[in-house]
Amino acid sequence: MQTELVLTARPWWRGRETRLAEIGFLMVVIVWGGSFVLTKEALRFTGPFAYNALRMSLGTVVIALLAGRQWRLVRWHYIAPVLLTGVVLFSGYALQSYGQQFTTASKAGFLTGTNVVYVPLFSALLLRRRPARYQLMGVFLAFVGMLLIAVDGDFTRLQFAQGDIWVALSGLSWALYAILLSYYAQRVAVLPFAALHVATAALCSGLLWFWLESAPVWGAPGLWIGVLTTGFLILGVGTSIHSQLLRRVAPTRAALIAAMEPLFAAGAGWLIGESITAAIVLGGLFIIFGIVLSEVGDAWVAQRRRRA
Repeated sequence: MQTELVLTARPWWRGRETRLAEIGFLMVVIVWGGSFVLTKEALRFTGPFAYNALRMSLGTVVIALLAGRQWRLVRWHYIAPVLLTGVVLFSGYALQSYGQQFTTASKAGFLTGTNVVYVPLFSALLLRRRPARYQLMGVFLAFVGMLLIAVDGDFTRLQFAQGDIWVALSGLSWALYAILLSYYAQRVAVLPFAALHVATAALCSGLLWFWLESAPVWGAPGLWIGVLTTGFLILGVGTSIHSQLLRRVAPTRAALIAAMEPLFAAGAGWLIGESITAAIVLGGLFIIFGIVLSEVGDAWVAQRRRRA
């Protein structure tokens, strides 16, 4: 009797899932960083509320389609979480977009990135989780970085510019948003929940658009490039991909990758001719180091102790 050996070709991606997920997450972060420039350009042709309403509406449609059969899991108890998370998301985008009218994309990227170090403080207040030592050190470093960006080389002027302070305040909303997502993700169907709370934020933005702002310059290409990129790629596809990728990417590695977002924002700003001074660079490095220390510092120490 002859024995046949059947060799089955192994898919090229088998065994590389984690590395591919990290690369995918890096692509998402690059788009996040570059979006600061696109938003800055789009806000030349419309107000922040109109812009957010348009891109959030598009993002809602994309996420709703991607949710597919998960809509069958939606229940009435989703109402309160959806409203709360939607309002917080609205406030984050509203503060950020309003401030971006009066500051550079590179500054906005660095100042928005401080939201990561606020998370342990909110967790301590809301979830009664005591911040770890390195998280507190990260908060301090990020605060120093914010001051350096605020004075921008002129230490006789220790104050934030109008746009900078609004963007910095948006970091508080983003930190609270991250906590809410982390809390509710264990209790709801993720994609329908995302579509519903993004729709809530779109509705809030739309109401303020019609109340406070005039009509956008509908024919401006810069407006639609911003809306389509941030609405489709970031709020729509990006939100869906992000939730899937983080199932494979370790939290510490994800934090390190996400910490590069301000660098991509600064790089995009430099490409369009924004002035990036030594004070902004130094302040940005303080913020990024604070983010990394806050996210991975204690995990790194614990790992060293296990190896010892």
